[in-house]
Amino acid sequence: MTRRLLLLSSSRDANGVYLLHSSTAIRSLLGESLHRVLFVPYAGVTIAHAEYAERAAVPFAKLGYEVHSIVDAPDPARAVREAEAIVIGGGNTFQLLASLYERELIEIIRERVHAGVPYIGWSAGAVITAPTMGTTNDMPIIEPPSLRASRRVLAPHHRRRDRAKRTRNRTRIFLRRATHGVLGRRRHLVSVAEMTGMVCDDCHGSSGLSMLYYR
Repeated sequence: MTRRLLLLSSSRDANGVYLLHSSTAIRSLLGESLHRVLFVPYAGVTIAHAEYAERAAVPFAKLGYEVHSIVDAPDPARAVREAEAIVIGGGNTFQLLASLYERELIEIIRERVHAGVPYIGWSAGAVITAPTMGTTNDMPIIEPPSLRASRRVLAPHHRRRDRAKRTRNRTRIFLRRATHGVLGRRRHLVSVAEMTGMVCDDCHGSSGLSMLYYR
């Protein structure tokens, strides 16, 4: 079964507007027959889960999709199994994975994604699909296994031209190069620049990959 993933570097455009820059890609992935998405807000650490879900619901509603938060589900595992699409927001990658493992949802999400259920993730929600979390910007206090939904190692928030944050960007570039060296050439390392995303229709080898560029 073809895996269908939309992996975004961030949720906001240059003007700070939430999920506007990726609205066309979201609509293209989800289509017209799908009506409801399951939102996973576990990565949020500076925002309440309910507030995070409400924030995400606004842009999805404009596209014609209803957002159901996994936090409101009496049985989170069943919610994932029955989800038409899965959306995982950004925040702290380690907090996200720890929450997913605590609720025993990792394998279920992986199975659903491998079965072709549309998956949308930004920042931390994109990082966890890779074979490793080695490129996350978060403090590596612990490293739970990732979803392994994609064979590519993702490095979001890459800044190609940002002199004001040159030191920070150099640190990230060094991290990505070091990670690539440790992982070896068998892995595909993809730096996802701000205002861009990646569509993966079939995450095997070098085929099925499309990069998205927003202005």
